[in-house]
Amino acid sequence: MEFLGYRRPDGSVGIRNHVLIMSTVGCAAEAARVAAGNLYGAVSFMNQNGCGESSGNLRRTRDVLIGLAANPNIYGVVAIGLG
Repeated sequence: MEFLGYRRPDGSVGIRNHVLIMSTVGCAAEAARVAAGNLYGAVSFMNQNGCGESSGNLRRTRDVLIGLAANPNIYGVVAIGLG
């Protein structure tokens, strides 16, 4: 059987080769959505958190964004924030 996936530098493999365009804060979510819609093969994640969060919630938001970016189906990441 032939595997037609993508091997990543860390040894993980993905079956998709997307560029993730994600907002780091809620006020940049629309910009991420529009940018992904204009780039073939891109997907967006529109974060609704990030602004004015307490340290515990901010850590959780950061960990989720890092986890999404580390997914083996993601080839590259563009993070959009305002600030």
